[in-house]
Amino acid sequence: MAEKKTGMTDQELTLQAVSKAQRIIEEYLEPRPHDHERLLDQLLQVLDGNDLVAAVDRLAAAFWCAHEIKAN
Repeated sequence: MAEKKTGMTDQELTLQAVSKAQRIIEEYLEPRPHDHERLLDQLLQVLDGNDLVAAVDRLAAAFWCAHEIKAN
């Protein structure tokens, strides 16, 4: 799969986003007061970016296409 304007493959971009989201969730789970709105905003920035949404769409399309081919 070709690299996108981020310079990363779809898999790399997705893995990076999941890793960032995990760190944000880890911070939320720490036993101390949190700015919940800030953490939610950070999650949205990571998971709702146009590049990531497009990468996940491409990965899903490729997965389901390959799955259909194997089923036939």
